[in-house]
Amino acid sequence: MGYFKNWDFHRFDTTSQLRWLEIYIDTMETQFENIKNQAERKLPKKPEYGDQELYDLWKKVEIDPFVRKYKDIFPSKLRYSAIVLIWIFLETRLREMCKEIEKRKKLRLKEKDFKGPIIERCKTYLEKVCDIRIEEKIWSELMDVQKIRNCIIHANGSIKDSSDNKYLKQLTKNEEVDLEIDYEGFLLINREYVLQLLVLIKKFFDQAFDRCGFGKAFPESFDKT
Repeated sequence: MGYFKNWDFHRFDTTSQLRWLEIYIDTMETQFENIKNQAERKLPKKPEYGDQELYDLWKKVEIDPFVRKYKDIFPSKLRYSAIVLIWIFLETRLREMCKEIEKRKKLRLKEKDFKGPIIERCKTYLEKVCDIRIEEKIWSELMDVQKIRNCIIHANGSIKDSSDNKYLKQLTKNEEVDLEIDYEGFLLINREYVLQLLVLIKKFFDQAFDRCGFGKAFPESFDKT
């Protein structure tokens, strides 16, 4: 007869939700690629060599709009939505984790007793009240994501209209971060960056749960002897 041992339902819930978010984002990316490929197959064939005027017209009417739509605008907007969803998940589950720690440790102070944005509040709560510290590099990278999310939400991805424009310009020059600025000055988010972000979020919660003393995310089945 089997039974479950050494697992934590709260951690399981967070890990499972993150996994479903990963699957959703991957599904949207795959669907987009399928739609783009279908649209590409429907493009009129390139004019025969020698007719420059016809070639220029074909490029202007068919190719340039296709490239703008399927290589720039649509992928960027798709990843903008992914960043916002990931950030919502992070803030929501981080606050839930703080509430769970408060309950388990019977703490008098709550995360909401502190001022400031959610991420800063939770960081202060974990460090000052719970004596739990996450790698500073992880917090720093999350702050980068916060600025990217704010640029998307408040400036539609326009770097020049963002209150963090100088910071974001510098961030796009970091070779370790897969971000760019397009020719119109909008933040261009590559698929690799979204994947990097999902890995970062998983690393953050794994480290947080381990240092908070939570059990494993998934149960291990044992047979009684």
